[in-house]
Amino acid sequence: MNCLLCGSQAEIFFSKTNKQNEQLDYWLCQGDCKLAFLDPSKHLSNAEERARYDEHDNIAEAGYVLFLERLTSNLVSYLESSEKENLIGLDFGCGPNPVLSTIIQKAGYSMNNYDPYYFPDKSVLKIQYDFITSTEVLEHVYRPAEVIGQLQSLLKPGGILAIMTETMLSPECFADWWYHRDVTHVCFYSEETLHWIADNQGWDITIPQKNVVLFT
Repeated sequence: MNCLLCGSQAEIFFSKTNKQNEQLDYWLCQGDCKLAFLDPSKHLSNAEERARYDEHDNIAEAGYVLFLERLTSNLVSYLESSEKENLIGLDFGCGPNPVLSTIIQKAGYSMNNYDPYYFPDKSVLKIQYDFITSTEVLEHVYRPAEVIGQLQSLLKPGGILAIMTETMLSPECFADWWYHRDVTHVCFYSEETLHWIADNQGWDITIPQKNVVLFT
């Protein structure tokens, strides 16, 4: 198996059995990026994945807004420091209720939303943005190299990509980590992986809070 991010050789480092008594194998990149990922043969179908997302309750409750503000507060501080006007952003993978966009719009910035299931209008992917947000998205994508390249192409020069994803502490901790218990979580990024992405794309990287990453 080749790594889904950098193409290097990968090896199975963890296996488990799901509720259907199927074996799920997880691979770890043996190259520089150290991405961990579920065997692609066990990816859900589009219908199964959509049904799982429909169970999510991403509404503007105080707790969820507070969770998102870990990213939005750092992003807005960066945007304010740039002193640029008429900035426009994209929430990539916004889900059925684009709460994050609402938070950023209240801060005075324009936002578009894209989600392959809930906001599938691809016309918003034909322009470039001053900033892009993607919260709890990258762990779901089946082709991370392709998606990261797409995000790069959607950013204006000097733009910022702000993401949130739970970072993997180590392969040794993976078995007890709750994150792989969500059947839609298929890719897992350590801080080493995130730094590899920054180096590979020619980005600067800042991690202002746990699981919050700013690429510029």
